[in-house]
Amino acid sequence: MRNVMDGDRRQASLERKLHYIEQEIERQQKARTGVEQLAKVYEEQPDFVDEKGANDVNRQLTEVCMVKGRQENVSVYEKSLYKARAI
Repeated sequence: MRNVMDGDRRQASLERKLHYIEQEIERQQKARTGVEQLAKVYEEQPDFVDEKGANDVNRQLTEVCMVKGRQENVSVYEKSLYKARAI
């Protein structure tokens, strides 16, 4: 099956997707750092947090740990972009 999109258009589309994913990974990494720092403060000063706050931080840590899966997506898009540039 042949892709009907021409090479330049496909390359531009893949570059936009790659740029979006890279930005999302950077945003998630910053969020992860912030949540990890907050968790560290809560661990060092347990009187500073209640159970609800601790549960919220644990939930946020779980959410931002999804960065690893998104990084794998970037490499898939990078491979596709490389192929598109070779056309």
